Amino acid sequence: IVLKYPSPMQLLARIGSTGFGAEKSFGVILRVRFVSAVDGSRKKIVAIVEWPDFNATILAEGEVVNDGWTFTEVRLLSGASHSGWDLRFGTPSWQAGTVYRLELSVACLDRTDPYCREMVGKCTFLSQIGNRTIQITGDVRMQKSHLFYFDPKMHSSNTSLSSDNLSVAKITGSSGQGCAFGSVGFSCGVHFWEFKVEQAEVGSIFLGVSEKPDSKSARLTRWMGHGFVSNRSSYETTGHGMGERVAVYGDQFHTGDIVGVLLDLNRGRLSFFLDGLKYGEHIIADLGDAFDNLISASSVKPRTLFPIVGISRSSDRVTLTPRWLSSVGANSQEEYGLYQKAWLLLSSWSRERPTQMPFEEHMWVYRDGWRNWTAWKTSKHLRIRSRCKSSSMPVVVDVSPRACMKASMRLGLEVALFSGDHVIFSKSSGRSLGANKEEAIILGAFNGLLWYRLDAQQSSNSGLMESSSLAWCLLPADKEGMAIVRRRENMFPKALLDIPLARLPGFRGGLINLFHDSEAVVRDGLEIDTSDVLCTIPANTIIYAVEKRINASNINRYRVLYNGNYGWISEKMRGGSEEVMLTEIHNSPQEQKETALRELISAAATAGIQDRIKWTEVNSLDEGVQCWEDEVRSIGMGEYLVEGEFLSETSNSNRERQSTDDSFGTYVSLASTIDGEKPWSVEADMQLVELLSKCASKDGVTPQNLMASSLVKALGEIESETSLLKTVRLDKAIARAALLRVANQVFSYALPYINVNLPEEKLRNDTLGSDSKIDFQTTTLPLPDGDKQRIGLSNYSKVELGQNSLIEETLKSSNTAKWSPPCCARRLRSLRRLLFSQTKSAFFESILDATSTFTPMHQDEYEEPKEIKTIKINRVRATQSRLIAMTNPQDRLKQSVFGQLHKELRSWPNSAFRRSYVGKGHGGQKRCFKVKFVGEGVNDYGGPYRAVFEQIVDELQCDAVTVGGTKPSEKCLLPLLVPCPNKSTAVGNNQDKFLLSTTPLTSTINQELMQFFGKTVGTAVRHNLNLALNFSLMLWRPLSRLLVTQGHLEAIDTLIVSNLKDISKLGLDLESRMMSEKGNLDGSFRPDEWIDLTFSTHLPDGTRWSLIPGGSEIAVTLGNWRD
Repeated sequence: IVLKYPSPMQLLARIGSTGFGAEKSFGVILRVRFVSAVDGSRKKIVAIVEWPDFNATILAEGEVVNDGWTFTEVRLLSGASHSGWDLRFGTPSWQAGTVYRLELSVACLDRTDPYCREMVGKCTFLSQIGNRTIQITGDVRMQKSHLFYFDPKMHSSNTSLSSDNLSVAKITGSSGQGCAFGSVGFSCGVHFWEFKVEQAEVGSIFLGVSEKPDSKSARLTRWMGHGFVSNRSSYETTGHGMGERVAVYGDQFHTGDIVGVLLDLNRGRLSFFLDGLKYGEHIIADLGDAFDNLISASSVKPRTLFPIVGISRSSDRVTLTPRWLSSVGANSQEEYGLYQKAWLLLSSWSRERPTQMPFEEHMWVYRDGWRNWTAWKTSKHLRIRSRCKSSSMPVVVDVSPRACMKASMRLGLEVALFSGDHVIFSKSSGRSLGANKEEAIILGAFNGLLWYRLDAQQSSNSGLMESSSLAWCLLPADKEGMAIVRRRENMFPKALLDIPLARLPGFRGGLINLFHDSEAVVRDGLEIDTSDVLCTIPANTIIYAVEKRINASNINRYRVLYNGNYGWISEKMRGGSEEVMLTEIHNSPQEQKETALRELISAAATAGIQDRIKWTEVNSLDEGVQCWEDEVRSIGMGEYLVEGEFLSETSNSNRERQSTDDSFGTYVSLASTIDGEKPWSVEADMQLVELLSKCASKDGVTPQNLMASSLVKALGEIESETSLLKTVRLDKAIARAALLRVANQVFSYALPYINVNLPEEKLRNDTLGSDSKIDFQTTTLPLPDGDKQRIGLSNYSKVELGQNSLIEETLKSSNTAKWSPPCCARRLRSLRRLLFSQTKSAFFESILDATSTFTPMHQDEYEEPKEIKTIKINRVRATQSRLIAMTNPQDRLKQSVFGQLHKELRSWPNSAFRRSYVGKGHGGQKRCFKVKFVGEGVNDYGGPYRAVFEQIVDELQCDAVTVGGTKPSEKCLLPLLVPCPNKSTAVGNNQDKFLLSTTPLTSTINQELMQFFGKTVGTAVRHNLNLALNFSLMLWRPLSRLLVTQGHLEAIDTLIVSNLKDISKLGLDLESRMMSEKGNLDGSFRPDEWIDLTFSTHLPDGTRWSLIPGGSEIAVTLGNWRD
């Protein structure tokens, strides 16, 4: 026997080796949509069950049964269907039929609040293994308060988890690194969560994501995966955790700071968000992408990444906050589907319809437009940009008073906050902001929480950056240090604003017994680490608590008044064994409670406490809403609670009654025709888009957030009789605008995938190396009567300026028709006015961001990276008075700021100009270099950088030189721009406009200067610098690939257009007279008025230029004047 193989394993033994049948925990994400049944039966459930451990998503269907849900897995949406399922089913293939039966947990405080629900139950499945049927049963627990918990089975031995699995801390006295994994992993979608750093030292905390190792051989005493370290660095492990890579990234975070984590698995990116204090200043910063390579093209199996926290010092502690967002996002297949929809719209938008009904292939956009229309009419929803900046994570808040009232009640507020109210924060995560108080505006409710946006203009903190404008949500702990400063009294009556809210069970105080042996410490703040000790309460004391509130460390705190000290005590000790210190007394006599409450009210009045002591206690959110409605009726506003009114469940925030017929058929009839019979034309659609863009820009919002009333007002103000919208019914315009908003959403997804270059442009680029063709609208002149050969026009043809025979043959045929094959780019250009200006600018900004050159950060956050070089500029010798007095243009150029900058940067590669570095303390100013003004004691924190570009513009547009020649170009400081001909001749309008000089055509140095000028303009655009370049449409329209007409030329050169008109008029008169007198034309005839005319012209810089080869020697005659 040479080689002996082991005997094959028995079926059950082989299945058992995969882990099947053993106890196993999986993190699952359930996304549920409830669908009302048409026949009035039980509400249906459509759900997506994500199993990250198996990299799979599954469609499930079921129904609502009493207070529970029952649903069954029916179809695999994504993931491997024939391998990898042994652990769950005992067979490699996925099996349909798993049944979930869930009901409300008895521990749920409020069974009527959908955002506080906790569902528990079983999942069962019958698996056929060989000839045996085995029932697989699992326990299921679903909750919405947190995206995940820390996994009690996956943390290192030198770390400990809190009893609620929301905090991880280093065990006192232990050494080395340790880490803890989250209970739920992610294999697709976009997810955002937050950690509060309760205790940390420099470089001791690691936050990130990682693949979960095999528990049998897990090395949890070593950080792993990809993440962010508290010493301002990104960290990743390579080679199964054996190697590591560290780079400078972001900013340092410290004790008390909050760090947000954004994991975008559809793009393979990991980024972080910092909300903290530094040297007493509140820092809110989007730190950008730390990693963009989480998805590997060479990997066959998708990765499942779990949240991970690493700690290394004995005092370290990190807590998971309840703020989170999660979305499946758009995968590659869905994005391709959006591109197909965009192409369908572009290719068929202008196609005429034989009937009033839309084409069948367009019904999807009408259905989406119908949904947009029904929501838009009520003005209840507002799309906002949150700290999770991913486009796949939309946040649409409900601005209705009822939704805001419910969210306020969940926060335990005394009165409701409505959309538009202003509040001020004096604390951030329990830490005082001092004099830098921050004002915020309430936006609305989403996911049961109240959302706000900081108002940097109204806040005292001058250090707030761009990221402070991103919306975020309030937690109950944020009530401390928050005060109302302005209400929307113009929208709501004061009596409604002052209605007191009832208190939910989660905030209920009452009698408590301090039974622990140690004394209870009373602190003056909700957060333990940032508050001072007021006093202690001895053990076995029974005291009445004003309220209960959970702090940012997930610890229940009770507010008490003891011996004149008004502060907070904890329910349990933090860390260690978490010993409980007090208990609520629920079975005490009612008389005892009332007596204690009266004594508390009296003591509070004596101590001068202004807080509300006596509340209306309710047992559920529904009861609280009912109490609020009773108060509304008591102030005489009960009529607004009727269905459809602005305080009802089906409210209309416009406080205007809407049409009750919101059916899809009604919408199609409104949106498909402009007057009930004639379909909407492309021009009418374009005018409506332009009006929407104008209204949105005026209101400072996006078209998606524009109020319908603003559009109605703008439609009523149209005065032009030629406007196609002048006589359109308002309801039809609103319906059509909703469809256009949906179309723009689709276009915004598809624009990155559309090639905007035409085939003929690509051919010119490939053959000639550039595409400088400008489309002109030529003038068509009538030919005289008679045969061309007979009348002497046989030589009449277009003057060809071709540079390559291949181009001429390909792009031109014998009849001068253009080669213009159909393509998406051509359709997009022809329908460009269908895109909102905001859609175009957002796409343009995304291109700038995607093409920016990465700049590694310096180890010292206050030092500039070596790639950001310091450029010395002498402004003293570059004053305009000195430059104007110089007679030598070369000396003038050399001494100017533009010339100095060119000398310093001329050798830079193009990629260096695409840097967009933002330095510490530079006010968010992007830059690619730093400026040092020679002889001036200023430091460049953004101002000198901007001043360089401003002075360059002033130099370029200065035409006050009095020494030298008389040509327009010789009157300019620099040889790049020249005044328009109207300025030179002092004739016509727009005499303040400038044109590009044509001198670079004959000068190598001027060509280089013109290229550098282009790089300078591009850099300014990237860095949000406004350049006051006063160019005419003769420059802007060709850049935008728009047609240039004679009218655009006349706007800057009135004389040349007047001369052209005189030539045309005289030529037509001569042809008419000669044909009537002689019967034919003399092509060589040259009238006296044309004696000096040749095929040449004067350029704006004053030089003469031949229009055709040898044109200055070719006289204009009656036979060729049309050319």
